[in-house]
Amino acid sequence: IALDQLDLQALQFVDDTMKINGYLALDIPILDPDYPVGNIYGSEFEVTLPGNKLPLDSLVIVANSSKENGQYISADIAKILNLNLTGNIPLTQVGNAAMEHINRHYFIADSLTSAGQYDMNLDMHVRYNPILTRYDWNIKPFDTIKINAALDPVKMDVYGFIPKFIYGSNRIDSTALTINESPEQLDYQLKLKSYQNGS
Repeated sequence: IALDQLDLQALQFVDDTMKINGYLALDIPILDPDYPVGNIYGSEFEVTLPGNKLPLDSLVIVANSSKENGQYISADIAKILNLNLTGNIPLTQVGNAAMEHINRHYFIADSLTSAGQYDMNLDMHVRYNPILTRYDWNIKPFDTIKINAALDPVKMDVYGFIPKFIYGSNRIDSTALTINESPEQLDYQLKLKSYQNGS
C-alpha cells in the first residue's frame, strides 16, 4: 500500500498538521485486538510537520498471539524502538492491569476492573538513530536504553537503565530505576551516577 499524503489532521487524529508518506505491507489473517496475528511492514516513511519533514525509517511489527498460547508481539519502529511483549493477558487489558496495580496504592478511580488471572512481560530497548536529530538537534548519540516490566495479579515490577544520555548541555550518566510492588506499597529506587549541566 502506498501512503500518499495521509493527512492525520484531516482525519481528526491530531490538532496540527501531520501528513505521512510511505509504503505499507499488511498481512493480518486474524483481526483480534486481544490476541493479534499478523505482520506489518513499512518503509520509506516521511512525516510532514509544520515547517519540517522527518524521515521515520522502517516499521516492522510481528504478532503471533492466541488465547491458548498467550501473547507474542515483536516490534521494531524506525530502528529506534524495539520491543517484545509476551505473556497470558488480552492485549486490550494491558493498560487496565497496570492502572489497577497503581490504583491499589495511589487512588485513580473508584472502579478499575481486574484483568483476571494473567502474566505479562515487556522487554523494550531504545537505540540511537541519527534521524532523531531531525526532531531535536539537542539529542546526542546515546547507548541503548533498556526497560523491562513484569505484571501478574499480585505484583508489578519495572526496571529501567539509561547508561548515558546527553541532551544539549545536560549529561546523565548511568541512571537506574527500579519499581517493586509489595502488598503494602510500591517501592521506588532511583540511582544516578552523575548529572552535569554545562550551561
